[in-house]
Amino acid sequence: MQDLLGLAHDKDILLSLDSPMGDDQDAVLADLIPDTDAEKPADVATRRLLGLRCSKSLTALMTARGKWCGCGSDWTVTDR
Repeated sequence: MQDLLGLAHDKDILLSLDSPMGDDQDAVLADLIPDTDAEKPADVATRRLLGLRCSKSLTALMTARGKWCGCGSDWTVTDR
């Protein structure tokens, strides 16, 4: 990374995000720059798991409500 910063300050060298990097030149500069706008994978996984848990809980509640009021026994969240 220090080499990159040194290159960035050298005004005679043009850098592109497609500039090859690494010993084998198999990576590009863009691979080394973090995407600060991207969501963290742990946050995405947590949100999806929470959504699944909420859906299962609501389905169970609607099924129990249907049995209690005699409106039917197989309600799901998608039915309402």
